[in-house]
Amino acid sequence: MRCFKVAFFVLLLLALCVVPAAAEDMSESAIRQSGIYESAAALDNQTKEFLNDIGLGEITAESIYRLDFSNFVQTLLSALRVSLSENVRYLLVIIGAVFLAAFADAMGSGLNKGKHAQVFGICAVLLISITAVAPLSRMMAQAGTAVETAGSFSIAAIPVLCVVVAAQGKSISAAVVSGSALGISQVLSTLFSTFFLPLNHILLGVGISASIESTFGIEKIIALMRKYLLIGLSICALIYFTVLSVRCQISGAVDETTLKTIRFASSNFVPVIGSAVSDSAVAVAASLGVTKNAIGIFGLFSIIGIFLPLLCKVIIWLAGLELAAVVGDVFGMEQIQKSLKNLAAALSVLLVIIIFCMLIFLVNFGVLIQLRGAS
Repeated sequence: MRCFKVAFFVLLLLALCVVPAAAEDMSESAIRQSGIYESAAALDNQTKEFLNDIGLGEITAESIYRLDFSNFVQTLLSALRVSLSENVRYLLVIIGAVFLAAFADAMGSGLNKGKHAQVFGICAVLLISITAVAPLSRMMAQAGTAVETAGSFSIAAIPVLCVVVAAQGKSISAAVVSGSALGISQVLSTLFSTFFLPLNHILLGVGISASIESTFGIEKIIALMRKYLLIGLSICALIYFTVLSVRCQISGAVDETTLKTIRFASSNFVPVIGSAVSDSAVAVAASLGVTKNAIGIFGLFSIIGIFLPLLCKVIIWLAGLELAAVVGDVFGMEQIQKSLKNLAAALSVLLVIIIFCMLIFLVNFGVLIQLRGAS
């Protein structure tokens, strides 16, 4: 009877000490407390508008689930239309200069062909160069800004994502990816402003000079520089992806071994509640996985939004220059065709560099998304 009274008294005390509690959506609160909103606030207005258009104005798991491919396609087409409307005037002037030079050459076809017979072609090349240099220079400057913005965003957002990955139990993998991502972001930002951007301006200037002075084969120098620049970028990408892949595989194996050891110890050596503790850790890791994926996918689309307007402009300019070069070839305007091809070559190098930088930033977020937590 006495034991019964003691047990009853203990249960009564427990009842008096009960505190009401309710489950909170851990993934949503973790996203807001992670600091990713502070990183998103530093993005430019154009990127924020892109994210709003595709439905990622709020960084939540629900917004990720509701992503619609049709919205992304419509946003892409809208960016192409905006870029076309901004640059169509320059392209029409260039194509018009080609037609004007062809007409002038046809009008003077009965004259004696001497040194002065090429005056119309030289004037057309100068007109094309004057028309194209200003927007192309602005495009190159915009490329530098895009790379710096992507680098700054990665430096701010990657540590946030790595903290979530580390909380899942992948601490070594998070440290490896964080160091690699932050390092490559700083390297790309520095290299683009100090090497790639000046190199593109040099290629642009050399290409225009080669068009005006046809006695020198300067376009061969452009082709050689372009060839080895592309080879160098390919080698750098291969080395970076290989090293990152190997380090992630090794660190992932170490993390997985550590997690399984901890689960085994808690399940077998912690009395009574060991199994519950182990299952709770798995549940928490799964919830953090939702948080990690939401932040990572937001990071991916943010990088796409940073580079998308620039890529649209470069593609439109390449198509316009190629079209004008075809027109010049049809009318036999070799000097004009050479000028347009040189401009397109310089722009194609810029496109390759932009795509290279964009892929590096995307891979950093993609690797962190692919890392799995405790299972």
